[in-house]
Amino acid sequence: MTACFLTALNAIAAASTRSRQLRGRGPGGNPRRFCRTGTALVSMCRTSRSHRPRCLPFVEVDEAVIVDHSPVLTYSSYLALDEILTAQRPHSDEHEEMLFIVVHQVHELWFKQLLHEFAGLQRQLALGDSAHVLHSLRRSLGILKSVITQIDVLETMTPSQFTSFRGNLGTASGFQSAQFREIEAVLGRRDRRAFERYLEGSGERYRIESAMNRPTLFDSFLGYLVVHGYPVPHDLLYRDVSLPMEPSVELQGVLLQVYHDDDVAAEVCEGLVDLDQRIQEWRYRHGKMVERIIGDKSGTGGSSGAAYLRATLSTPMFPDLWTVRGRL
Repeated sequence: MTACFLTALNAIAAASTRSRQLRGRGPGGNPRRFCRTGTALVSMCRTSRSHRPRCLPFVEVDEAVIVDHSPVLTYSSYLALDEILTAQRPHSDEHEEMLFIVVHQVHELWFKQLLHEFAGLQRQLALGDSAHVLHSLRRSLGILKSVITQIDVLETMTPSQFTSFRGNLGTASGFQSAQFREIEAVLGRRDRRAFERYLEGSGERYRIESAMNRPTLFDSFLGYLVVHGYPVPHDLLYRDVSLPMEPSVELQGVLLQVYHDDDVAAEVCEGLVDLDQRIQEWRYRHGKMVERIIGDKSGTGGSSGAAYLRATLSTPMFPDLWTVRGRL
């Protein structure tokens, strides 16, 4: 694809954004004026440090949220406990398999919430809303901490206990988690192999591929910097979002200024570094857990197991934020 940053935003704009434009209202129903840059919807602008107006696009992310309008609710029906508590279906009589299923299901629920948080975070970044950005980052970090802590529970399973039911997993593997692949795409991963492993026309493949053709969380952060008056390089704002973002010496110069100003934007930078580090912690703990239980055996989903997980540790999501630290 050759779509630039702004035209890609237009391609993913939801119908709600278009209707808000017609009504003259911004997100949340607040009155807001709109202008157009090329074919992309953008909000009418804040003033930069050089007192020139800056326009910033709104990001609308496709979320799989189902709203239930049932008139009568109980605790059980509100939480859909009949569905949740019958979703554990072991394929053996081994006691340990229930733990394996529950932990992975809980992981997937947290991954769903992370995607929900990241969608809101991108919208908040586009508005330059520092207070809500920092709040969303703190919540996302808390979720990731919980996900990592759950590995402690899974590590109570010995290698022989896992082996007792591993043969019943077939080709099922955490390597196939479509939601985690979508999280990686939102954070910047651009690798067609991530969605080509899924069936053509499947919802999983569609969501991962769509995420790889939308602006990343870091793209939204660059927009946040523009709103706060920082001169982000033009080629980064108008880049092809379907390609991985390469480290930029020019951008690192802008980030140096952010850190020297030591204002709220610097706090947002640190929040993103925390997020990147927490993802790396998750990869490390996950990899050590796999190594502890199956050693260097191949994964059930066809991956190289612990070796694959170790290989992912050397690639940060936001390299510019790490590189600039050596220049502070």
